[in-house]
Formats: sequence, structure tokens, C-alpha cells
Amino acid sequence: MKIFALIIWACFCTPLWATSMVPLDMDTLVNESDAVALVRVLESETFYRQGHVWSRFHFTVEEYLTGSGAHYLSVVQPGGSKDQFKTLVAGVRDLDPGKLYCLFLWLDGTGNYQIMGYSQGSFETYKDSDGELKLKQGPQNAIFSTNSVQKNLMTVSVDGKHLAWRRFMQDGNYERFKELVQLYGR
Repeated sequence: MKIFALIIWACFCTPLWATSMVPLDMDTLVNESDAVALVRVLESETFYRQGHVWSRFHFTVEEYLTGSGAHYLSVVQPGGSKDQFKTLVAGVRDLDPGKLYCLFLWLDGTGNYQIMGYSQGSFETYKDSDGELKLKQGPQNAIFSTNSVQKNLMTVSVDGKHLAWRRFMQDGNYERFKELVQLYGR
């Protein structure tokens, strides 16, 4: 009976963890970021923080589109695998070593960069059949498949700025993206 009571206590008295995300449109990502950088993942490591698994990713910065900083940087985000435990956090992208990403970054209170909106602020790169660098966000080969981002862009007033973002969202062209971020960023 004591074991049963202990199991019930462990199931219901253990603090639970949840993720809530506010959809971020491109204007918010660009204007609220302290830096936008094209980075390559060097390595990752996992550790425990307050009983949960967290991941630390180490990057080499290929290029800062806005802002500035060191040639190497690290970002910490919830989730990952450590020992026999795995923490999955909705909305957090697992970043693969060796891959190139474009990250929207903000400085936390300790002076470390964090990714804006977790997966919303991380864009995977790939090269198309012509060798042109493209960006994608979301599941396999979907260019900006996050419906909230597309919806937010489609409902804003139609001016040159939003038409340019919409055109970028249609083809994922990195050079167009870079130009827009530098033009409209703070």
C-alpha cells in the first residue's frame, strides 16, 4: 500500500512543465532581435537544470546580418536527452551539428544570446538545385510552413515592406532575406 501511495504522490505531486508560445511575425522577429546571424552548429551538450534536461548549442558565426558579437557563441534552450531521460518541448527545434541556421537572437539578463520564440526564430538553410542558399522554417522542405507567420503577413496593410516580406516567404531566398533584415531591422 505504501508503494502505491508513493507512486500516486510521484505522479500528481511532481511539478509539470508546459510551453506557451505567442506567434511572432517577421516584423516582430526582425525588430525585437538584438542580432540576426547565420551560424553553423559546432556541437551540443545536455545538462540538468532544476530537474529538467536542457541543451547548450555552440556555434561559429558565419555572418551577422544585424547586430554584432563574437565569432563563437552559445545558446541554451530547454529539451534534449541526458542519461536515460529525454525532455521534449513543443516549439523548440533540435539543432543538428554541422548544419547552417539563421537565428534571430536576443540578449537575456545575463548577457547571453537566446533564440527568439524558440523555433520561430530559427531557420534551417539548404541549397536549391541552382546552388542558391535558401531558408526554411518548419517540417521537411517546407518554406515557412508556420501558418501563423504567413497569416500575420497576409493580414497586415499592403505597403512595400510587407510585399517584400511576402515575396521572400514565397521563395525563401537568403540574399533577399538578408537585404530585408538589414533594411527593416533596428
